[in-house]
Amino acid sequence: MFKGNNETAQLMSTSVNVQALGVKGNDVDCHITGSDVTDDAIFLELDKQYDIAITLDPGSTGVKFHQTKPFCNQNSKCPPELPGGNATHPFSVTRNSDTSLTIHAAPVHSRAVAHYRLNFDGGESCDPIIIHE
Repeated sequence: MFKGNNETAQLMSTSVNVQALGVKGNDVDCHITGSDVTDDAIFLELDKQYDIAITLDPGSTGVKFHQTKPFCNQNSKCPPELPGGNATHPFSVTRNSDTSLTIHAAPVHSRAVAHYRLNFDGGESCDPIIIHE
């Protein structure tokens, strides 16, 4: 529950599966599924903080998460490709391996769309969205 200036929000968790279907140049065609996913977009509730566990499907075509910048985000437009981009408020990377990562999302208090990029070794990426509603 959100409480005034001493922000304490209920911690929620959600799991997301990413299946890399193919690579064309630096673009990875990703299919994203999970209980809070609709049409490849992750939907999060307002005023709640989330740990988003993202797992790369074992059937994915030869990609691994980038070790230093697996996730970056930006409001209103797609974040820059590697080597640019960072995880910025309200998101932070809390765990990372070749095939999984955990993103912490701080609570937001109004509807928002966050464009993010999943970065893979070799400079490949896909760029879906997160919607807070």
